[in-house]
Amino acid sequence: MSTKKQKILLIEKYPIMVAFYKEILQQYTCVPFQINTVVSITKAQQLLKANAQYDVVIISNDYAIQDEGVSEERFLTTLKATHSTCKLMLLSTKANPFKVQRTINMFQPNVFLWKQEVNKELLVQSIKALWGNTNFYSPTISAEKDKNRVCELVIDTTDVDLLFYLAKNSKTKDLPNKLNLSLGAIEKRKNKLKQKLNTKDLLQTAYENGVL
Repeated sequence: MSTKKQKILLIEKYPIMVAFYKEILQQYTCVPFQINTVVSITKAQQLLKANAQYDVVIISNDYAIQDEGVSEERFLTTLKATHSTCKLMLLSTKANPFKVQRTINMFQPNVFLWKQEVNKELLVQSIKALWGNTNFYSPTISAEKDKNRVCELVIDTTDVDLLFYLAKNSKTKDLPNKLNLSLGAIEKRKNKLKQKLNTKDLLQTAYENGVL
C-alpha cells in the first residue's frame, strides 16, 4: 500500500458517530490520513464541485444528511464520475433487495453495511478490508445481494431525484430549476413512474421499495 497521506471524506451528521468512526480509523489505519467531515450530502457535493480530491469517501446514510440540495444517488453518480479510483464505504439504513442490488450494481462500494448491524467489531473488519483492497458487506447486505431477486423497477437517477425532491415537499412548479427539465417533461415522468410502480401514491411506494 502507498504510504502517501490518504484523504478521507466522512459524511455524518451526528458528532458522537463522527468521533466513533475517527477512533476506529485512527486505531486501524496503517497509513497517514487526513479526514474532512461534513454533515450533509449537499456540502459534500459542493466540495466535489470545488475539485476537492479524496481517496476514500464514507457515507453514514441517514435521511437527515440528505437535505433539499441533492439525493444520495445523485451524489454517488457525481463521485464515480469525478473520483473513479476513490474507495467507497456506505452505511445504510435500508437493506431491501432494491436498495442493495441497485447500489452495488451502480456504484460498486468497497464496503457496504446495514447500520443496524454496525458495532465496533464489524467496523474494524470494514476498515481492514478497505485498506486491504477487498470488498466487505455486512451479513444482511450480503444476504440481500445474493437473493435471486433482481430489481424489476426500471428507473433512472433523474427519477430518483424527482422522488427525492417531492419527498422534500418541493412544489412541482419549482422542479424545472432543480431537474433541468420542462414542467411538461416532469409531469410525464411522474405519470410514467406511477405506471412503473403501479401506484397512485408515488412517495409511499418509493419508501416501501427502498427507492428513498
